[in-house]
Amino acid sequence: MKNIEALISDSEQMIRGYYSVYNSTDIFEFHKLEEKSSLLIVIDMNNGFAKKGSLSSPRVQHLIPKIELLTFKCLDNNIHTVAITDHHKDHAKEFASYAPHCIIGSDEEKLVDELLKFNDHSYFHTIQKNSTNGFHVFNPFDEFKLLEMEYIENIIITGCVTDICVYQYALSLLTYINEHSLSTKVILPINMTDTFDAPSHDGDLINLLYLNSLKSNGILLVSDII
Repeated sequence: MKNIEALISDSEQMIRGYYSVYNSTDIFEFHKLEEKSSLLIVIDMNNGFAKKGSLSSPRVQHLIPKIELLTFKCLDNNIHTVAITDHHKDHAKEFASYAPHCIIGSDEEKLVDELLKFNDHSYFHTIQKNSTNGFHVFNPFDEFKLLEMEYIENIIITGCVTDICVYQYALSLLTYINEHSLSTKVILPINMTDTFDAPSHDGDLINLLYLNSLKSNGILLVSDII
């Protein structure tokens, strides 16, 4: 491996390139989403990541209005929306790697109120998960009966966090699509996903790295959906 000085120096151009990609994504027009073939997935917009608890972040809380608006538009146009949420028992295996969070009965495991209000809508579904990768509990291609769909043309992914739960779900979904030679497009609006800041985890840098990785793997990055 290069020494640290060379690594930092050589990384500058790479980061500038990632930043250029981040700032040059196009807007996706909502009217292109077909009612019977589109799906919105919202990942981990729980109280425990957006509003309170050891893993909550103001960066995630900032996502709420945009995701709330997109959810409303999807439901108003009969587009199924699936909220995948962390839902852990006291001694979850995951807590060996992450601080305890979203424990059942703590209120952290609940969706934020701005999304919870859609709970009674027939096109809104909540799926609980016990690991970082929601694909283990919700593969949309196994759920045609639940979704009342015959095929899926577009899947929009939103939520938190870019480098863990969103990343794992998006890549698992995309590799499934590739394995089965499907034509489904996976769309990620970059203004509706984010990560957290920590002493060894700069949110802006991590977003650039992981968004670029998602793009290079075939995810369609868009700046917004309007």
